[in-house]
Amino acid sequence: MSIKKYLYFERYIFFNYINLFSLPVKLSFNRSVHMEIGEKSHTNSTTDTISINYEEDGILLVKELKKQVLSKGAWTTNMFLYQEYDRANSNYKPQKISLRRYQKKDGNYIQRSKFTISSDKQGHMIAKKIAEWYPNTVLAGDTVEESNSPE
Repeated sequence: MSIKKYLYFERYIFFNYINLFSLPVKLSFNRSVHMEIGEKSHTNSTTDTISINYEEDGILLVKELKKQVLSKGAWTTNMFLYQEYDRANSNYKPQKISLRRYQKKDGNYIQRSKFTISSDKQGHMIAKKIAEWYPNTVLAGDTVEESNSPE
């Protein structure tokens, strides 16, 4: 292959690779999403608007039952009680608990980490260990302290 043909081929591959980024993104559930660079979604601008409800094809696959905000600030920690939909049986599975951390960036909260308590037994074991490690802790109700941690 001559150097001229090689450079043409390399340029062709490069520009076609660049053009891939302007195409809509195909998600696993066969829906097309296209967001321009710099376009923002304002669905999670406050801790009250954060939700884990997830719907696909008119079916609520993740149903949030309860939510507790554990900390607020630039980083927020939320605890959710939820159920997942079982498509095979057409009903909801047993309840689970999810702890999720969100970081506020550009006016929106973005999920950074999560932990799921998937069974009653696991939940009770965690509660028992926390009570053992913090024996003198008295809960003062459902008040939430402002978090200024730079985490």
